[in-house]
Amino acid sequence: MAQKTDAMQAVTEKLERGIREFFDSEKHKSYLKAMSRFHDYSLNNCILIASQAPDATLVAGYGTWKKSFERHVKRGETGIRILAPHIVKTEPDEITGEVEQRIARFRPVTVFDVSQTEGEPLSDLVLAELQGTVADYDRLQKTLIDTSPASVTFRPIPRSSKGSYHPKENRIELNPGMSEPQTIKTLIHEIAHATLHHERGNSTGGMRETEAESVAFIVCDRFGIDTSDYSFSYIAGYCDQDLKALRSSLDRIHGAAGQIIQKVKDQLQLPTPAVTKTRKKERER
Repeated sequence: MAQKTDAMQAVTEKLERGIREFFDSEKHKSYLKAMSRFHDYSLNNCILIASQAPDATLVAGYGTWKKSFERHVKRGETGIRILAPHIVKTEPDEITGEVEQRIARFRPVTVFDVSQTEGEPLSDLVLAELQGTVADYDRLQKTLIDTSPASVTFRPIPRSSKGSYHPKENRIELNPGMSEPQTIKTLIHEIAHATLHHERGNSTGGMRETEAESVAFIVCDRFGIDTSDYSFSYIAGYCDQDLKALRSSLDRIHGAAGQIIQKVKDQLQLPTPAVTKTRKKERER
């Protein structure tokens, strides 16, 4: 028991040290500066945004702020008018069954800058997606899915998200086509949500993300999958610089991580290290 406690303490210290060093690094500053705020918008819409709100940094529609970011537009704010395409679908082709999408027209819509909203904090970091291979990947993935407290499905997820947990249906969704380390890390992240946050209580979105990614880092580290660059920067976007959010959740993090590790160990013995090749490519979460 003492050996297990010491191992958990060591990986926790590694996590804290990595996040602290990340806060102090030029990498943190460059991530924030390099963020392409309007990459989803056309040149014409960028001009419209700049002409109406020169200081705008990150814009989205009223519903997107609420549903995707748990933020609300402040009372009395005036929106920014841009043009959005109206997409229509053709009837299915009689032979191939394919449905074609085309732009019928453009219509004016209203968006709001982040400064006009309030609510959950945003992670502004551009994350380097994990790349490479994981030894015994198929068996590890199957074991995690079989022991998950929530059902797991693979389907394309909007807004380039890698995964999501839906507590009402107790269901996890993962974006298909990710690398092996990214899939495993994201799966563990969402399992941590299912383990810790099925009943959300008074916890904030930032706290939940800090806990889930910390669990993912600890479990992956235990099985030789290095998620340091990804996890440290991800957590840094949600917890304050003195790591209060992380430290206040350590008991919950340790408990969930230990539970997932034990379930995997009961069914599967993995060689160490599990990562045989690692690459990274820049991609927004």
